[in-house]
Amino acid sequence: MYNLVEGVVNKLSLNDIFNFAKKNSVNLSNEEASFILNFLKNNWYSLLKNQNIEIINSYKDNFSQNNFQRIKELLEFYKDRYGRLFR
Repeated sequence: MYNLVEGVVNKLSLNDIFNFAKKNSVNLSNEEASFILNFLKNNWYSLLKNQNIEIINSYKDNFSQNNFQRIKELLEFYKDRYGRLFR
């Protein structure tokens, strides 16, 4: 399963980040989208393995207040929905 996720993450682009954000009512700046892309490419494994979304709090200064709140909500939603697959 991790190999599948790694393959998807390695192919992620800024366009993918913007499209996902738009579908989820998040209006990202270029800086926010770049941060997310770099964060996912560098931390996807530990994020899936650890599943402690509170770690994102240390990155809240990289986002507007509204975007940060919505991103946390989305992380919680996807953790609840798919997290058991990576335990």
